[in-house]
Amino acid sequence: DGTVAITSTGTGTFTVTDNGNVIADSSTLTGVTRNININIDKTAGADNTVTVDLGTQAVDRIYADLGNGTNSLSVTGGSAKSFFFEGGSGADSVTLTTPVSGYADVRLGAGDDSLTVNGNVGQLNVFAGSGADTVTVASTSTVAHSAFVELGNGDNNFSLNGTVTGHLLVQAGDGADTVTLADVSNVGKNVGLDLGGGTNTANVAGTIGGSLRYNSRDGDDTLTIAESAI
Repeated sequence: DGTVAITSTGTGTFTVTDNGNVIADSSTLTGVTRNININIDKTAGADNTVTVDLGTQAVDRIYADLGNGTNSLSVTGGSAKSFFFEGGSGADSVTLTTPVSGYADVRLGAGDDSLTVNGNVGQLNVFAGSGADTVTVASTSTVAHSAFVELGNGDNNFSLNGTVTGHLLVQAGDGADTVTLADVSNVGKNVGLDLGGGTNTANVAGTIGGSLRYNSRDGDDTLTIAESAI
């Protein structure tokens, strides 16, 4: 419960602090070039803030399971081949700035969660639970393949400001959902928006290379397509 910082200090070496106290340093954490696994106390009410700074380090996989508290994870620097996050029942916040060449797989859990992707990723998969979730792909981010975002049953928000080279599919359940494809965004192939049974809003202003398919169920929906999307 508290603040955990994992910081690269050189090739294969890291320092780990817990609430400012050094619990491992480069004398014990050496040869770390493959996987970084973070497993934090799963007890409800154990709130954790975790930062990972890879510096210039390249690793194979980053895996984080922060438990059921109100948690945040920020990953910066270096590069990774894959990224996996498993959220619990609390309100989780994930910021991914480190470039990921393969899969970025984020499972946000049941709380009111947020994900911000600032770096480039190969394939983006997001699965959210029943809370009010916010997923943002920043203008600095390019998804090399496709992006699949499942927002769940809460009042959710998805914003694309960057580029998806392949397909984009956004699905949501019951709840008032808002999807924004900003005018600076670009989807190379098809876009599918399946927003469920709430009162939903979709604003499409970015460029779409393929087709746009919109589907919803019961609810008063608003779909706005700008000329720039054509």
